[in-house]
Amino acid sequence: MRKKIRLISHIRPIRLIISFFTKTRRRKFLSVLLVLLILLTSLRLLFFSPKEVEAAWFDDSYAYRHRVTFTHNADISADRAVTFTLDTAELITANLMQSDCDDTRFTDANGKLLLFDLTGTCNNATTTYEVIFPTIVS
Repeated sequence: MRKKIRLISHIRPIRLIISFFTKTRRRKFLSVLLVLLILLTSLRLLFFSPKEVEAAWFDDSYAYRHRVTFTHNADISADRAVTFTLDTAELITANLMQSDCDDTRFTDANGKLLLFDLTGTCNNATTTYEVIFPTIVS
């Protein structure tokens, strides 16, 4: 007899919960739950999405850009390092460049930043850089 009473006492709260959620209440509950999920997801994406990293001064209208061109014989479809020599001493003396050459940037013709490595000595008339081009078309 005790087992039956315990079994019935466990079923009664479940029946109360089920009877509480009538068809319209279930719709309202699911609608509110869906709206909350959409709202929380939107807030998360708005406030906690990763931001694109870029230097604050880097700008397409930057006044001290210098176009560098080079010639080559064949199309290159894999990453290729091209060495450039620049007179950074003159730029540093004119206060157009930082003394450690840390503000140097290389871009392709479309403005996409390219990877590069300072291979020479900064503040020199023949500072060398190796710039990585993903593809080069002749």
